[in-house]
Amino acid sequence: MITIRKIQRRLGLIRHNATPVIPAIDPAHCFTGRDTPAERSLASICQHQDMRFLLSYRFLRGQGLEIGALHFPLPVAPGVTVKYYDYGTREENLLKYPHLPAEKIVHTDYVGDGEKLDLIDPGSLDFLIANHMLEHCQDVIGTLKLFYSKLKPEGVLFISLPDLRYTFDCRRAPTSIDHLERDHLVGPEVSLYSHYRDVHANWSERQSTEMRKLNPDGPGPLTEAAFHQAVRDTHVDWHFHAWTQLEIMELFLNMRRAHGLEFEIETIARNGIEFITVLRKTTVESYDRNEPEFRPLSS
Repeated sequence: MITIRKIQRRLGLIRHNATPVIPAIDPAHCFTGRDTPAERSLASICQHQDMRFLLSYRFLRGQGLEIGALHFPLPVAPGVTVKYYDYGTREENLLKYPHLPAEKIVHTDYVGDGEKLDLIDPGSLDFLIANHMLEHCQDVIGTLKLFYSKLKPEGVLFISLPDLRYTFDCRRAPTSIDHLERDHLVGPEVSLYSHYRDVHANWSERQSTEMRKLNPDGPGPLTEAAFHQAVRDTHVDWHFHAWTQLEIMELFLNMRRAHGLEFEIETIARNGIEFITVLRKTTVESYDRNEPEFRPLSS
């Protein structure tokens, strides 16, 4: 029987009859596609075990940050340190979410806006985790640039996003790159009302209960002027954006091509209703790894 512990041993995370260890891992060897026992075993359990757990153990090292973990923090390997960034303290979150198991709600180390990260120094993180967070951001491109700036060289960005085809966003159209670019260049306020109308029209009444409370006079949407008045000086929080895995991949490729973020895609993986992307902030030097003196010709 294949178990997580056996896979950890084969990947070098655990030695036989020993406590877990953190090996020195060459990222170039992650999920190489080679026909090895470890990778065959890994593939055989991917349908039955959570990919978040496996990818966290494989790629996260050092000290990092998770945004909006609430009651579902990402498991990390022994020796890895995570601090938590959230709008509310743990005590505030306990009051706000009484339906969640209190013992699972994490302690908030930094209270602030995860789209600004004012309390985090640039270039200070070995990794940054944002699970089911980007869809709540109004300026997605600006937020990804910010995340990149907070990472050290070789730092890792671990992001999971819901695939709209499997969630309450299933009636919505995927957010386009052009839409995201406009939000970034002009300002997200230009799209805020259209986001509200989109969610109002395409979410179920159960999922949109809080948003529908903005209009005390009836079930219909507010006018644009009334909407902006209702949300003035408040923190609005719903899925401003929605994607399938195709648009998610296009988003990260656009960040590299159009915005100059130098990163390598360590891995991408479907995980149930979500899509996980692991990026490494790095610059790759071009040469033949089997023949190091063979390099591109100078221009």
